[in-house]
Amino acid sequence: MNLILENNYIFFEGEYFQQLKGVAMGAACAPLYANLVLLGWETKYVFQSEPFLLNVIYYGRFLDDIFILWNGGSDQIPEFIQYLNKTTDFLKFTFQFHKQEINFLDTKIIKAQDRYISKIYRKNTFCNSYLHFNSHHPISQKKKYYKGSGYKNSPDDNFEK
Repeated sequence: MNLILENNYIFFEGEYFQQLKGVAMGAACAPLYANLVLLGWETKYVFQSEPFLLNVIYYGRFLDDIFILWNGGSDQIPEFIQYLNKTTDFLKFTFQFHKQEINFLDTKIIKAQDRYISKIYRKNTFCNSYLHFNSHHPISQKKKYYKGSGYKNSPDDNFEK
C-alpha cells in the first residue's frame, strides 16, 4: 500500500506533480483504503464519543459521506461536529440539519408520522453523465451502473410510488 500511496503522480499543463497526501482518486484501491481508514477513525472517535453517542439513533456511511439520525437537541449538533473536526486533520466535517427531510447522496429522506420515506434526489449540478465503459471499474460495477441509471435517470412519473 505504501508503494501506491507514495507514488501518485499527475501530469498537468506540461509538468509532473506528486500527490503528497492521500490515495489517488480513481485508484482501484481507493474505496477500500478509504473504508479502512474511516473504519479505524469512526471506531475510535465516533463510537466512543460519550455523551454524543447517546443521541445517535442511526449511523450510516458511504466512503466519506456520513448520515446520522440524531435524537438529541439541535443545539448539540454543532458541538458534536466541532468534536469530530478536532479528531483528525485529514477530514473536514460539515453538516446539514433538517427536522422533516434531508438529502444524502442521491436520496431524499422524508420523515413521515411513523416511518421514513425515500425518494430520488438530484443535485443542482446533476448533468446525467455516464460512467465510461472503458474506465477501470470492475465489469460487474459497470453493468450495475447502467442498469441503475435506467431507473435513476427516468422521470419520476414513470414509476409507481
